[in-house]
Amino acid sequence: MNQTNLISIIILLVILFSFRKSYGENQKRNRFFFMLIWTNIGLLIFDTLLLFFGTSIDGVQSLIYKGFVLIYFLFQILIVILWGFYIDYHLNGKVTVNPVVKFIAIPSVLAMVTISVMSLFGNYLFHFDANGIYQRGSLFWVFPIFSLLVFAFTVIKILEHQKSMPKSDLFTLLIFPIAPMVAAFLQLIESQYQLIWPSMTVSILILYVYVQSKVSSTDPLTGVYNRLEYEHRIGQILHQRSISKTVGSILIDIDDLKKINDENSHSAGDSALLEIGGILRRSVRKNDQVFRIGGDEFFILVDTDNEDILKDIMARIIDQLKYVNQYRKDIQLNLSYGYGVFIPSKYATFYDFFDEIDKKMYQYKMDSKKDQIAAVQAG
Repeated sequence: MNQTNLISIIILLVILFSFRKSYGENQKRNRFFFMLIWTNIGLLIFDTLLLFFGTSIDGVQSLIYKGFVLIYFLFQILIVILWGFYIDYHLNGKVTVNPVVKFIAIPSVLAMVTISVMSLFGNYLFHFDANGIYQRGSLFWVFPIFSLLVFAFTVIKILEHQKSMPKSDLFTLLIFPIAPMVAAFLQLIESQYQLIWPSMTVSILILYVYVQSKVSSTDPLTGVYNRLEYEHRIGQILHQRSISKTVGSILIDIDDLKKINDENSHSAGDSALLEIGGILRRSVRKNDQVFRIGGDEFFILVDTDNEDILKDIMARIIDQLKYVNQYRKDIQLNLSYGYGVFIPSKYATFYDFFDEIDKKMYQYKMDSKKDQIAAVQAG
């Protein structure tokens, strides 16, 4: 078992340093991922250390051993909570404090921590036998139930967002808890199967390969592709000029985002960006790509040579925006846009085409402002 733990720690360290070198830990979603890794490493280390104390413990050694046991159980609670935070930030771009978190999750965590500490002095989550070795307590079943409820809640939240995320992300996030939960079930049946934290390592490895490795190409706030990925994709299109690759494009700008930031707060501006990012993801087709290419600018790449498809996408975006604005009590969001089809034989470069739809967007913005002024004067 020590060999299994050691191999698991090595795998986690490789993931940790590889990911840190490539993507850093500035984004909150990255930080939650790093914390998941470090907590799992801590659990593997404490799981191994507890085996080194022998079969009979007393004196000062007993105090150290009991301290390790308490930290071991607190880390188990922590890793479950970190998974909840990770999912929340992955889906919403922030950690939300809703009534479920405020009135159920927080009291549940405090109760778990309290029961863990109480177990040092009685038979609860764990207890110590005549030789000073910790054993399962009478309330040991509470932790698997607690974990299962957290995992079930994350599954519900993931399914609520399934239409706005790639299928690979959806599948990976849904299967993440399966391996550790199966291992926990086996350990409940037979305590010799100490596989929970090595199985968690497998889940983190899958998460790294299929979800976290894509973080470098996505905008951390809105979840759409970032400027770097946009440049990469445009480079591919320019490379395909020899085969006359046509592609549809939509350029979108959030009206008066600076004003929203200045008159309300940057939090309100972030909320607007997050809202628009979600609208765009929900409005495009499966193979279309949405990029955030500037502070308030988004670009949609559409695999089509039919401008009517671009019109359909914009109609869905406008309908979604109207629906969202009905529930925004303070700031109404408005968009300006331009769109067209890039035909290699018509434009010298893709950037000439970009300038054309940028001018269309600017003209739309000017016309909208004139209409607003006219409406105010008429009123």
